[in-house]
Amino acid sequence: MNICIFGFDQAYAGQMVLMMDIFNQAKDLLSLQAGSAQTQAINVQLASVGGKPIRCQNQLLLNVHCAVKELQQPDIFIITSIHDVDASLSQHRFMVKWLQERHGEGTALASICTGAFLLAETGLLDGKQATTHWSMADRFRKRYRRVNLKSEKLVISSGNLYCSGGAGSSTDLAYFLLEKHFGHQLASRTAKHFIHDFRRISQHAYAIYDAKTDHNDIQVLKTQRWISQHLHEPLRITELSRIACMSARTFERRFKKATGDTPMVYLQRIKVELAKQQLETTNFSFDEIAYRLGYMNSGSFRKLFVRWVNLLPSQYRERFRAYA
Repeated sequence: MNICIFGFDQAYAGQMVLMMDIFNQAKDLLSLQAGSAQTQAINVQLASVGGKPIRCQNQLLLNVHCAVKELQQPDIFIITSIHDVDASLSQHRFMVKWLQERHGEGTALASICTGAFLLAETGLLDGKQATTHWSMADRFRKRYRRVNLKSEKLVISSGNLYCSGGAGSSTDLAYFLLEKHFGHQLASRTAKHFIHDFRRISQHAYAIYDAKTDHNDIQVLKTQRWISQHLHEPLRITELSRIACMSARTFERRFKKATGDTPMVYLQRIKVELAKQQLETTNFSFDEIAYRLGYMNSGSFRKLFVRWVNLLPSQYRERFRAYA
């Protein structure tokens, strides 16, 4: 299994180094299981565009094994995160054709974080599911309308195309690929060696909701400001449309066009975001938090919380609460 990890300048060093460590540890474990004949079962290389060291986001220089064009046919080619998407895609258009050719010859292609933009440029993701970092989801959807983006997912597989979320999900992608190609036991043992979480599935708990206000609809902005001042109240669409001086139907259409979400989803996500903050920084029970956010029935709010965070409130608090 020849695996190539490909990095641009300004990429996060950790994603590349960690993946190399994981694959090489798996290789060592394989050799212990099957003897010296298996020591070359996994071969990992790091490549850059021109074969020069990669200057990472933290200014660390990572030496590479080769330039992309010097590669022999890899079994898996992994595109790491891209710092400046527009500039990199413009400067390295040759990579689009190169990736198309490698995929046509049987190479599996994978992306981490914003590496999904380069993978999507090939057109290979059209009609397929993909994921990228949650903060880049809207930008990705606008640029690649034929791709079915599932930004809540941490790792997605569409045939021999793979995508993972943020740079930190490089470990999740590595274990996913190990499990797929070498079996559960090897992937699990490698994760246990590094004391890594295994099979994380969702980005929801890490995403921060962006209540978009960078639009020009003054009436919707007026309503958003009113919402932010009355989050302790149970809010209804009829009341919000009255504040916006529109019919309920017109208000819902205008609100979604301006913010990207329906008013109901917007309300839910704003309140869930506040609940997350209070779970992290206060000792209020979830029942108290729900009541403070205008929910008389904490059970219904708990269901909404789980829907948008993919964790129970108690699990979220345990994972993210501030140290005393």
